[in-house]
Amino acid sequence: MENKKITLFDKGEDLKENLSVKNTLVILRTPDTGKEIFRGSNKVIISGSEFNAIKDFDYDNFACEDSNNFLANIPSYDQAFSNANKPMRYTTGTNTPIGISNIASSSSLGFYTGGTDSALSDVVSALTFSNVKHQKIYQYFTRRVCLWCLGIDGCGIEASRVFKVMNTKWIAPYGNYQHYNDGTGGNNTYDHIETAMVPFKYRTSDADLDDTYRKQYFGRTEVNSAVAYFFKTFDESPTLIRRYADDSTFLENVDDVWADKRAAEAEAVVQLKMSVSATDCREYFQKRTGVNDSKVNSISLCTAVPYVRDGDKLEYLDIRPFTRFNFPNEALIDTSKGIDITYYLYY
Repeated sequence: MENKKITLFDKGEDLKENLSVKNTLVILRTPDTGKEIFRGSNKVIISGSEFNAIKDFDYDNFACEDSNNFLANIPSYDQAFSNANKPMRYTTGTNTPIGISNIASSSSLGFYTGGTDSALSDVVSALTFSNVKHQKIYQYFTRRVCLWCLGIDGCGIEASRVFKVMNTKWIAPYGNYQHYNDGTGGNNTYDHIETAMVPFKYRTSDADLDDTYRKQYFGRTEVNSAVAYFFKTFDESPTLIRRYADDSTFLENVDDVWADKRAAEAEAVVQLKMSVSATDCREYFQKRTGVNDSKVNSISLCTAVPYVRDGDKLEYLDIRPFTRFNFPNEALIDTSKGIDITYYLYY
């Protein structure tokens, strides 16, 4: 069976009225016929707003003093898992660092330089962990949207009851999700499961992922005598497209929007390619709640800070939610079914 294809268009609405890039329109279409199957609103989570603000303005003063970390009370996923006594780990008994400062004490961890030689890589590689400011500059400088995760607290039992996205609610691990306000005055609760997040991989420790697959799956935790991976990278490098916002159904890249004489408005679009394979997510439901509960209904893009382990293994720390999108329940009962996701962000 071929993967089911879902296309997400995350497009800003009238900024003159809303005065915020957080107002978005998300459209799911079948790519073969272009038929619309769902339309909804996506939001940038509050930590994503912080990320945008810091990137756009000099809030950290390039010195990254603690006083500039104005949303320090929002924990990263790393901290949340640690607080729940389920820390992310490289291997059994070896925890990943919670913050950039923890890397200083380990000789096996280092800055990520992009894997290629360039003037910028040389500058980054010349930084030292002995200088606290260097650490913090690196953390702010290298943070990017590079991971994504899935959840099951975005919709009620009926597929039509998609919950309103609240920008202070993430796809929360271990406990926080039961306080989720769906916008209807009630709470969305799941008493029979441990978390609103759905791990992509969930298996016994003797069947852990090998190094090849661990280049795609991150957030390794040990729960219920099993190994779980909660985050995944994109299938392809994000593509930046310059185009004109006409009625074309294609995202046509324009080499020089300044020289083009078209009357339509120009815009920049980032295209992301993700997928849920035929083996992703099912293992958790099969082992914990039963195959009939297999589903997903929320997706979140995440920012993180890259670093390297043992000289060549790419890892991420301080994983924080960037956006959140809730959609109708997508069942994963069919073990041969996959989902291809094309995600467009309009700037």
